Amino acid sequence: MPLLRSCLSCILLTACSIPLFGGSGDTQGEIPDGNRSESEHIVIVWKTGNATDQQVARAGTLAELAFTGVSHYLGADRTPDKKIIVVLEGDARNGIVPFSDGSGRIHLFQFREDLGGYFGMLPHEMAHAFRHSYHKSAGVADWDGFDFVEEAFAELVADKVEPGRFSFPTLGVPSTVAAGQWFERNLAIPLVVLRERHDELNLKCSFQAYTLRGSFARFLDDRFGRGKVFELAYSRRETRPALYREIFQESFEQLAAEWRSSLQNDFEALPTRDELVSQYRKRTSGVPFCVSGRDFQHSPNH
Repeated sequence: MPLLRSCLSCILLTACSIPLFGGSGDTQGEIPDGNRSESEHIVIVWKTGNATDQQVARAGTLAELAFTGVSHYLGADRTPDKKIIVVLEGDARNGIVPFSDGSGRIHLFQFREDLGGYFGMLPHEMAHAFRHSYHKSAGVADWDGFDFVEEAFAELVADKVEPGRFSFPTLGVPSTVAAGQWFERNLAIPLVVLRERHDELNLKCSFQAYTLRGSFARFLDDRFGRGKVFELAYSRRETRPALYREIFQESFEQLAAEWRSSLQNDFEALPTRDELVSQYRKRTSGVPFCVSGRDFQHSPNH
């Protein structure tokens, strides 16, 4: 049973819609100015007009579920001891995506329902927020290749917490389909390029980057187990390619090649592949993606 649904019975939401101005107290980061709805582990903050009463209530319930699910998967020792702030920012604007900021607060934006709506990315962003203290203590900000690991791991956690969720980047189809169909179209950006050029390609090629990277994380989890994946995700050593060999006894390039072969085999074996691919491509119609050319080439700095 998905972790979010299995934890529903333990949620008790106590909401209070009152103005709140500044302060941090027992929260992870300073609380922005605005209205507030507070529960056991979550503080929802919004400005008037950015969310309806129903959306605020739903945000509180789903955030508590996500908190409980991520905590269950990561373990008590990796669970924040302060409340997590979730800011409802209103309608999505060009170039703006949900994110967890440098203080560990989650910022959500409202997208079309067929792209996940307001809360589709909540489990993914909750995984980021849970890792705030690790980010600070390990000093990962300037590590080579860390953002690739961070986004891959957050997508893995979200998938474990709520498999089959209807949100970016898989939009309700299996990861095998969302990632595999890029190979079928010759539009799969090599993992080594996504790793090397994360800052440049992560948003520009977002549907490709998130589906391919998340699929790779699931491959590592399936083949090597949670312990090895956690060793990578919570490393105290810089996330250079050599770290993959130390942990998995194979180079990054070898792992990427094996993942690609495994993914393509699984994709070809799906009996409902064509129907699911059609659904995914219909749902992503009009969404920009990267085509072969410079976006598929190694960084000159590597």
